[in-house]
Amino acid sequence: MIRPLRQRHRMIISLLALVLPVAFIFALAARKKVPRLQDVPASLRGNDATLPQTLFEREDLWPDLSITTRLLADQHQPAKLAVELHPQEELAAPDILVYWRPRDVEASAASLAQAYLLGTLGGRQKRSWYLPEAARTTEGELILYSLGHQTILATAPLAIPQGGRTQ
Repeated sequence: MIRPLRQRHRMIISLLALVLPVAFIFALAARKKVPRLQDVPASLRGNDATLPQTLFEREDLWPDLSITTRLLADQHQPAKLAVELHPQEELAAPDILVYWRPRDVEASAASLAQAYLLGTLGGRQKRSWYLPEAARTTEGELILYSLGHQTILATAPLAIPQGGRTQ
């Protein structure tokens, strides 16, 4: 390297040594804060349902998946029903959405527009959601839909036991 290039190289490196740390500190100060769960709207967080009475608990509803499914009800307000899903192992699909739909609706990805979105499911976290009012009187099914793969992963029938059905 000739002398003028070495001098220019030394000046550029010295300038970068001064400018880069200052730019890094300004970038850290200007970044947006990480949202906390309390800051996320309730409609996106999900409404973890907690009801005292268990109508049934089954581990064999989902074909090829190890998910414990519980149907919950309120003793004092029988109109409220909730479903709780607890995956026993990691689900191998991205962005899983849980839907409920009546059994008489055709089973296809396009029919999800008529289904009721309950919320998201991921990892091995136990989640619960309130079911729509139609679930009290209509036999339905739960659907696991992978948003990332744009496919229905599995469906499970959800029939309310006669003792728990409200008319």
